Amino acid sequence: MHKIRFQRVLFVILALWGAGYARPDYYVATNGNHIYPYDDPSKAATNIQSAVTAAVNNTTIWVSAGLYSISASNATVVTINDKSLALRGASGNPADTFIDGAGTNRGIYVSMTAPKTVLIDGFTITNCSAATIGGGVCLSHTAVNAGTGIVQNCIIVNNDARGNDSWYGGGGIYSRAANPSGFLTVVSNCTIAGNKAIRDGGGGASFYYGTVIMQDCIIRNNAATNYGYSTGGGIRSMTANAGSLIKNCLVESNSALYFGAGVYNTSGADMENCIMRRNYGPYGVGIFIAGNSRTNILRNCLISDNRATAYACGIEVSDGSALLENCTIVTNVTLPPGSGYGTGGFLSAGASTTIFQNTVAYFNYGPSGRSNYTITAGTCLFRNSCTAPLPAGSGNTSNNPLFAAVTGGDYHPTAGSPCINAGLNAPWMDGAKDLDSHTRIDVFSRIVDMGVYEYHPQGVMFKVR
Repeated sequence: MHKIRFQRVLFVILALWGAGYARPDYYVATNGNHIYPYDDPSKAATNIQSAVTAAVNNTTIWVSAGLYSISASNATVVTINDKSLALRGASGNPADTFIDGAGTNRGIYVSMTAPKTVLIDGFTITNCSAATIGGGVCLSHTAVNAGTGIVQNCIIVNNDARGNDSWYGGGGIYSRAANPSGFLTVVSNCTIAGNKAIRDGGGGASFYYGTVIMQDCIIRNNAATNYGYSTGGGIRSMTANAGSLIKNCLVESNSALYFGAGVYNTSGADMENCIMRRNYGPYGVGIFIAGNSRTNILRNCLISDNRATAYACGIEVSDGSALLENCTIVTNVTLPPGSGYGTGGFLSAGASTTIFQNTVAYFNYGPSGRSNYTITAGTCLFRNSCTAPLPAGSGNTSNNPLFAAVTGGDYHPTAGSPCINAGLNAPWMDGAKDLDSHTRIDVFSRIVDMGVYEYHPQGVMFKVR
């Protein structure tokens, strides 16, 4: 359902873009002739900014393969102000076309004071640095309540943001709307890796306000490195509109010196079919959830192999509400000595309310015997879930989930698993897929399994008479 909605939104945006009379395209090439207004390949500008400045609304700028940088320091390679533009790498391969900040300049800055649509497609954005927000890409919409920013098919790698304010950050990409408005940020099919938020959060990506759609992305080896505001080494998502979604994303090997090394989510985007693994930090390492404005949903998500130095390795829910549906929380470890709340899997803290449904939390480790879940405050309701010790609630089990190979990282249920055909069906499952893209509800039993994977028996034969 979310994918269909996303495709419809993007179709409408692109249809509106193409409406009206024919407009010229613009061209950039490192060996261009640089003849204004750069509206023919033979006139291509030698730098991207010249073409952006010359372009009129609702046009496309085609950037040929090569490396684009500037000689200035503490500046921006490409600035787009109040124009609807498509900025595209002409080859279609982001590994061909580089926007390089030379270690001191921001990559791309988009500023809107009126509703516009900006598309950034097909670049490697690297070696960029911003004194405040958005080292690689900064989408700033603080003066507008509508519009769209799209970043797709990009490699955003080894950038940093050096902000020292609690709203700053976003080493790789940063997006902020004026308030909880209708502004739409879309990040699709991107690799966001090796970025840093040096004095604040959102090492890889930081989203604040508006509607966020992030899908089919890899967020890897990013870091939030200052203790005071160091949240969301991979992703920081805050105060997003209902309907915001992070889907089909891998969030791995990120770190933070404070909350949410993988994901820091305060009333942010829901997450679906995502993997948060091998992240490292002290608190709520795989994902930290807080905020009271609405319930955050984690659906079909795998939280595994994270490492915490204090408490709450897999998930922490604090001062907020969360719904965990068909998730698997496994092999997360809070390292000794930990704290009094050290738990490997899940921690409920503060004035929080969490519902576990069709969820498996098993084979986690924490000091003081707290392994799979710890409830220090708040309310936690378990329904048709597999964890130990056995919690109160209907349909729960504490039996071994019988994964295929725990030490090998294979968390599929095997024959005889108590997770098979033991979940609660829900309307969203109609047509939905599990983490392997298999049908979410078994076609024979019509009952969903617990955890992120549906059981599929191997070697079954049918005889037709």
